[in-house]
Amino acid sequence: MYKFAYKKNLEDFYKIIPEFQERLNNQWLKNSNVEVCKIVYIENFKTPEKISIFYNKKDKIKKFIALDEKGNLVGIGKKFEENLIEITTIFNPKFTTAGVVLRNGLLGLINGGKEIWFEYIPSWETLYINDTILTAGINNIPLTGIPVGIVTKIETLENKMFIKAKIQPFYKPYKSPFYVVISFIDSF
Repeated sequence: MYKFAYKKNLEDFYKIIPEFQERLNNQWLKNSNVEVCKIVYIENFKTPEKISIFYNKKDKIKKFIALDEKGNLVGIGKKFEENLIEITTIFNPKFTTAGVVLRNGLLGLINGGKEIWFEYIPSWETLYINDTILTAGINNIPLTGIPVGIVTKIETLENKMFIKAKIQPFYKPYKSPFYVVISFIDSF
């Protein structure tokens, strides 16, 4: 797991990018690229389902992961114009990715929407309020350990074989006009 330290100005924000790029090259994907990008359009500051971000590179990369300035998951994206990326955020009902509980490695599925849920957890497994949920590194986000949020509520499903947990995301859309965007040449 990693965390970006909170940076008050953009110049300080750019200073942490080389260190993060090195961590990606060493631990995750060698063909990745890290950029700081500015929001061009956000539809709803409280729970935006999609965000448009200006991407200044002219390359053939088409898939992206967006993080906020603290390193929390914002969403996944794709290019939809020459210099624009459309990010499907964790608040979008179509957003889904694999997640893992930091405390015990329990796997589940993160489903986005106005309420974000960590689902398909066997009822005999242990999950607690305030457990931290991270990306699992499988499915459509190939990076492990990106912070997603904390468990705020646990429900047992009708069949009593599974439980699901409501997640309070760490990402706060109204906090920053900039995002860190990780792009991949490798397909995922």
